[in-house]
Amino acid sequence: PIQVSNITGHTAMLQWDADEWSTAEIIYETAGESGQVNLDALQLGFSLSLTGLVDGAVYDVNVICADRWGNSTTATTQFSTPDVTPPVVSAVTVSAAGFYNVSVSWTTNEPSTAQITCGIGTNLAARVSAVTTVPDTSGSVTVFGLQQGRDYAVRVTATDSAGNTGYSDELVWFST
Repeated sequence: PIQVSNITGHTAMLQWDADEWSTAEIIYETAGESGQVNLDALQLGFSLSLTGLVDGAVYDVNVICADRWGNSTTATTQFSTPDVTPPVVSAVTVSAAGFYNVSVSWTTNEPSTAQITCGIGTNLAARVSAVTTVPDTSGSVTVFGLQQGRDYAVRVTATDSAGNTGYSDELVWFST
C-alpha cells in the first residue's frame, strides 16, 4: 500500500515498497491538474515528495511499479490537501444609509463570513460594527450609531470554512 504523510497545503510525501526490484511511474491528479513522476532506478523501497500541489484539493494517485522484465502492478490511493488560502476581500464600499448610519458592502473570492470593523480614525479596536454568520461571496451591512462630523475607517475581515482569515487590503475612509 501507498503511505501518504506530511500533507500540507502544497506538498505530500508518498512511500511504498515493491516486492521485487522495480521502477515506478507515479501519476497524480485533481480536478483540472495532473502530474507524473518517473523513478527509473530499480528499487525495493520508494519515497517521493510531491510539491506544487493545489490546496483544498482531493488527489487520486496511481503508482505503477514494473520489474526488469516489464511485469507491472498498480497501487492507488487518495488524499486531500488542506485549504490554507485565506479569502480575498475586495470591492469594499461605504454609502450613506440614513442619519448617522452607513452601508458597508464587499465581495470575496470564496464563501466566507465577515466582520466589519469601524472606528474613529485608525482606532479600529474602538468598535466592532457587524458580523455576518452565513458564508457568502458578497455582503452588505448597515453600521448604526456613528457620530456626526467624524472621520471613520472601515476594514472587512473574512473567514472561510477552513478558518483562514483575509482582510480588505486598505482601510476605507468616510466622514459623517
